[in-house]
Amino acid sequence: MTGATWGTSRTAKANQRMFDHFQAWLKEDVDLSQITRETINRFIHYLLTEREVEAGKRKGQKGLDQRSVDNYTSVLNKLLMWAQNKGYFPSEQRLPTAQQALVSKKVRRSRAERANPPYTLNQLQKLFNPKQFSPKLPHHFWPPLISLFTGARRREIAQLLLSDFLFEDGIHGLSINILEDDDKSVKSAAGIRTIPLHPVLIELGLLEYVEDVRALDIGPELFPGIGITIEGEKGNAVGNAWGRHVAKTLGDESRNPTFHSFRSTALQVMKKNKVGIEMRCQLAGHEFSHVSQVYAPDRYTLRELMEEGIPKFVYDGLDLSELKCVRGQFDQHNRKSTALRIRREKIIARREQRKKEK
Repeated sequence: MTGATWGTSRTAKANQRMFDHFQAWLKEDVDLSQITRETINRFIHYLLTEREVEAGKRKGQKGLDQRSVDNYTSVLNKLLMWAQNKGYFPSEQRLPTAQQALVSKKVRRSRAERANPPYTLNQLQKLFNPKQFSPKLPHHFWPPLISLFTGARRREIAQLLLSDFLFEDGIHGLSINILEDDDKSVKSAAGIRTIPLHPVLIELGLLEYVEDVRALDIGPELFPGIGITIEGEKGNAVGNAWGRHVAKTLGDESRNPTFHSFRSTALQVMKKNKVGIEMRCQLAGHEFSHVSQVYAPDRYTLRELMEEGIPKFVYDGLDLSELKCVRGQFDQHNRKSTALRIRREKIIARREQRKKEK
């Protein structure tokens, strides 16, 4: 496992620290395929007991609580998901980090719902009023709409590639995956999914935007000019822009809703409209386990999702027709911002090279 890196973002650096801690605990370089469920169980025991004693002796700390331990297992699960995708584990093999959380899903979901409450219809009407919502940048315009009709997370949307848009069995689809680009990530195995492209997104001109970006021939990304923050996160640019819009539009109402609230909203609407739990989990990339059944990411075909789930995934009373895009609407921005990004990346590369030479 020597040399594993997680990127430069704040989250990635925290993940790297946790991974380094795990590797130090192993006390030897171990091949990923040698990590077993027993290995993970012993590490969890260490975090809850021996490490707690060490931390107490060093700094008078109380040690790791269950939620912090779950953060460790989540990081290791992401690593092993990547390893499985690269062939280190058979695709059908259950990963040793699967279902190792100490805090129950029910508790985690309850916390997430409190932190990211669903939008009300009235709030959505205000937020997507064309007089209020008229972004000049494609990565400010499209991600909120995509999330509203997919439940996708901001990072999943920010990292989309043109090749993630497909046409199968007469259906336009969207693939959320970690293929082709090592910088891509999903929160869990359930996050890897192929779903129908919602008719409302098609009506608003998303496919035309995809074709516009392809025609520019400036890179594989759906949002080629999206800014990468100092922390290295594409998703931050999306979330920060939406947060400013929410605060400006909703005022005092904006204390709770976040970009992630789109996910809560989508799941709530599907549940209200009688979309089955397994189907809505598959559409939103949500983990699902029920009694002896464990959610399978390919349980439903693209056509089944399109014919049985999408017709019920509707927002009654929300009219977005005035937001429809025209061809070439974002071309100028994409050209300019891509040129700036390339220039910035070259400057950063030269700086890094000079550091190495010193």
